[in-house]
Amino acid sequence: MKIDYKDKVSFEKRLSDAEDLLRNYPDRVPIIVEKRSSSSINPFHKRSEKLAEIKNNKFLVPKDLSVGQLFYIIRKNLTLKSDEALYLFINNKMPVFSATLGSIYQEEHDQDKFLYVLYSQEETFG
Repeated sequence: MKIDYKDKVSFEKRLSDAEDLLRNYPDRVPIIVEKRSSSSINPFHKRSEKLAEIKNNKFLVPKDLSVGQLFYIIRKNLTLKSDEALYLFINNKMPVFSATLGSIYQEEHDQDKFLYVLYSQEETFG
């Protein structure tokens, strides 16, 4: 799973930024949201390539925010039509929409202390 933010920002800088955020906002979760690269999906499908990149991909959200609420925020940022599908992935798994980001963060955050959420329009089960 390729994450552009990791390519652009050094590990030390990401870790320092996340630790500062966690120290200053202990009731929040630092999240990076990116479009899932087409190379990590089925190479024969180009549907996600026309999906827009989210403009602001850094979020600092309350720990009690649900995945469903984050999903709504991402959809609004992408200005998707109501009939357009969108899928979220955390560590190549589809999260449960009722789970809080605080609980998911505890189990799934990266070594740099950010939680990476990828979105796609492709169905990639299995």
